[in-house]
Amino acid sequence: SKELGRRVADRGRPAAVRGAAAQGLGLLADPDPEAVTALETILKKERSASLLPDIALALGLMGRSAVATDLVKLIAERDSEYLRGRLILALSHLEHPDSVPALIAILKDRKQAPLAREFAAVALGLLGEMQAEDPLFALDAWFNFMATTESSHELVRLY
Repeated sequence: SKELGRRVADRGRPAAVRGAAAQGLGLLADPDPEAVTALETILKKERSASLLPDIALALGLMGRSAVATDLVKLIAERDSEYLRGRLILALSHLEHPDSVPALIAILKDRKQAPLAREFAAVALGLLGEMQAEDPLFALDAWFNFMATTESSHELVRLY
């Protein structure tokens, strides 16, 4: 993870390489704390439109909810719908309480481009899905295997 952190921080590397390294860090179960701090710093200071979404997604995958406010601010500041869409999706990965009102505001704002509003709707769906119970767990929690019925067999078959 230290090597990935160095690749992200290396301004001499192409943004695509830095972004891929950032996403790699986001997928690690236990990323290097120095690399995480570097990503948070880059998110606050970086202005490269091609790198920001990857940094935001990596932090989102890590669940670094402290950056939610920074992401909401970046979404409001940016003109590129593509960039805004990717930042909106990154925001959904944070599962932070500030994310929901920000996403609802984007979704309701008719002045927003349709693409941004669509991304906000998808992000809200992702947030809801992440917070929902696993249907198989819920089924198992109440299912009485000793007293099965035709409908309970069908329910098990569907899941």
